[in-house]
Amino acid sequence: MTFTLEQKIYCALNFLVIVGLCASAITASKIIQVGSFVFPCSNIIFSLLTFPVTDVISEIWGSKEAKRTVWISFAAQVLFVVLVQGSVHLPGATSWGNQDAYQLVLGSGPRIVAASMVAFITSQIWDVVVYDKLKALTKGRYLLLRNNVSTFTSQLLNSALFITIAFYGSQPVLPLIFGSILLKWAIATIDTPLVYWGVRSIDRALGGKTRAYQAS
Repeated sequence: MTFTLEQKIYCALNFLVIVGLCASAITASKIIQVGSFVFPCSNIIFSLLTFPVTDVISEIWGSKEAKRTVWISFAAQVLFVVLVQGSVHLPGATSWGNQDAYQLVLGSGPRIVAASMVAFITSQIWDVVVYDKLKALTKGRYLLLRNNVSTFTSQLLNSALFITIAFYGSQPVLPLIFGSILLKWAIATIDTPLVYWGVRSIDRALGGKTRAYQAS
C-alpha cells in the first residue's frame, strides 16, 4: 500500500498525540516543583504534544478529523493503560526483586487513570469545538486568536478536571491547579509560533489544498 504525502503527514501528527498522551499517563504521578509552583510532570509533555497538534490538524483538515484524532488517541491511551496496569499485577518471578519499584513507578492508581481519561477527552473535544467555531466566526483569519483562546480555555478545563479527580484529598489541589495552569499557559504562548509554522509548512507541502486560512 502506498500512502500519499497528506496521509503520511496526518499519521505523523496522530503519532505525536498518541505518544504524548501515553507518556502523560506514566508521568502524571510525579509532582514537580519549580520555585513555588508545583505541577504534575505530565503537564509538560501533554501541553507540547496534544493541544498544539490537534489545532494544526483542525486547521488543515477540519474539526471532523481533529475529533477523529482525539478519539483514536483516547483509544490508544485506554489500551496502553490496560497493558501497563496488567503487567503491574502479573506475578513477578521469585528471582526478580524489582516488583515494588516497578509498581511504584508504573502502578498508577485508578483515580489518576480515570482523571487522565476524563480530563483528556473533555478538554480536547472542547478545544476542537472552540477552535472550529472561532475559525468560522473570523472567516479563517486570526489564527493567533483561535489557537490561543481554544488552548487556554481547554488547558484550564483539563487542569481543573485532572487535578481535582486525581489528587483531591491527598494533595493540596488549588496550588497544583494554579501551577499547572501557569505552566500550560506559558507553553501555549511559546508553542504558538510552532503552530503557525506547522500550518504553513503543511499547507505549502500540500499545494494549498487544505482548509488552512479558509472559512469553515
